[in-house]
Amino acid sequence: IIELGRGHRDPKDLFMKRGTGLYVVQFFEGPYFRRPLSDRTVITKQAITDDPLYQPLKTIGVDEPGIRRIFQECSRGLIQRWVKITDAAMHEQPRGFPGFKASPAAFFMDGVQNQRMPPDWSYTHEKERQRQQWEDQRRSMAEDETALRQEYQTERAAALQTFLVTPEGRSHFVRYQQTFIEFYRTVEPHRFHAAAREATEGKIEREHFMFTEFSVWLMERDQAKA
Repeated sequence: IIELGRGHRDPKDLFMKRGTGLYVVQFFEGPYFRRPLSDRTVITKQAITDDPLYQPLKTIGVDEPGIRRIFQECSRGLIQRWVKITDAAMHEQPRGFPGFKASPAAFFMDGVQNQRMPPDWSYTHEKERQRQQWEDQRRSMAEDETALRQEYQTERAAALQTFLVTPEGRSHFVRYQQTFIEFYRTVEPHRFHAAAREATEGKIEREHFMFTEFSVWLMERDQAKA
């Protein structure tokens, strides 16, 4: 139905990060959309096993005649809703679910054929699932930003060292280093050379070194990847 665009090698290439928690995704039409509409309809009717709902229904325990029947008689929204409810009851042990009276398939068929309202426990379970998903996304975004900031600091530190060996950087270093050596010879005599170097580089970084801000660096990085 969809496919990668020209030059893409992985589905991840379809996503572009625009900022913290902000992404853009672009999809490209696959062979399905290049068929005439009449062909798509025929293929969809014939290939029941290609339907995205087919395998979840089989997993629940609905046989193929039952699947064909509910595809004909029930709306996809109703089917999807009860697939989700039944799957949660089977695999996630939701609080409040009393258990299957007969089987997951019977539970599902009763729900769709009688167009029942979702049970109360399913609303509570869905809210909890959404809360957990939100926390996972927030944690993932925080981890992503931490990794990006580490990458940024690594590039910034490398750029600073490059600046320090330029004529301008060396000039600043020589000018400040001796003052710091005299100071740290008194306060940290056991490591005054290292302390003086750290202080000198810190002063140069604050007062003379220019490097892109993180937000601008991030935007330029995303544009370069695009």
